Amino acid sequence: MSMDGMFEDLEGRLAHLEDQQIRAEAEELARAERSQVSLRDRLRAADGMRLVVHLVDGSSVAGPLAELGADWLLLGEDPGAGTRVLVPLAAVTTVEGLPARVRPETHTRIPPRSLGSVLRRAVRDRESVRIRTLGGTVSGALVSSGEDFIDLAGRPPGEPAARSGRGTLLTVPVGAVVVIAFE
Repeated sequence: MSMDGMFEDLEGRLAHLEDQQIRAEAEELARAERSQVSLRDRLRAADGMRLVVHLVDGSSVAGPLAELGADWLLLGEDPGAGTRVLVPLAAVTTVEGLPARVRPETHTRIPPRSLGSVLRRAVRDRESVRIRTLGGTVSGALVSSGEDFIDLAGRPPGEPAARSGRGTLLTVPVGAVVVIAFE
């Protein structure tokens, strides 16, 4: 092998090693950047898309993503279900249908609405809801919302509907909520 051929071979090997090193560094940077992506970033990119959300109680709910808050998501009416459902992010175990892309949070002066603000609005409108917890389901009209609880005039799980129509005052800790269906 001539000296020129040997130098060309060494230059080719060096170029190949540099390409491999650059590719490995780029892949590591991509993995590091991906590790900074939150579930909320992925959910923001799914705005309006139909999702299937699996919950801590083993059930699931489905529908188009209508709104995303600081600690909750709202699925719009799904043709099969016919109701809007609010799900605390803490009750989510897996989500089907999320796109691979992300949408980072825009920096605005207005932070995303909290679960408490959504509940206060529903109380104001005296919305009828079905609240599912790990202990059962309660139904009724929202009466008030505190820092960590919801009051509704309704009926406990397993009891027939109240004859007076007013129902019993039930208090549900927000931490126990798996899903709230707006009827």
